[in-house]
Amino acid sequence: MEQLIKRHYEATRQRGYIDNLTSLEDFREKLREEIQEFWDSDIYENTIDGDMAQEAMDVVGVIFNMLIHNGYDIKEEFKFNTEYQESRI
Repeated sequence: MEQLIKRHYEATRQRGYIDNLTSLEDFREKLREEIQEFWDSDIYENTIDGDMAQEAMDVVGVIFNMLIHNGYDIKEEFKFNTEYQESRI
């Protein structure tokens, strides 16, 4: 899974959507766009990029890319979050 996430980041970077000047606000703006497409996919059957699952993955992809770009370790962050959720049971 880690390799797949890194491949996604690298492909997005090579397509020119991420570079050294990409800011947190740039990622947030892209996230707003993808969330809207996800939201619309729940309402409309025909979306530009596909079905609801694909739109959800676009949201996840932007979030993963934002975290990687800003130096976060996704595996460690998710582990921490999972343990936090478990502690709330």
